[in-house]
Amino acid sequence: MNNYPGLSAGLLGITAMSDFHIHPQNAVVEEGGVARFQCQIHGLPEPVILWHKNSMPVNTDNERSMT
Repeated sequence: MNNYPGLSAGLLGITAMSDFHIHPQNAVVEEGGVARFQCQIHGLPEPVILWHKNSMPVNTDNERSMT
């Protein structure tokens, strides 16, 4: 039932520019050491964070050893 004759309902999509809350930082470690990188970003639609090393995607499902 429409309380406003001549008007119809619809969906409104809202987007918001991505905003970093935690920026990744550079890390220097000795060979065999551990480097941890963090990133937190917000936006609508929800942003996807992808990590790369030497232009190749890094799988972040588990801990990884890289050289």
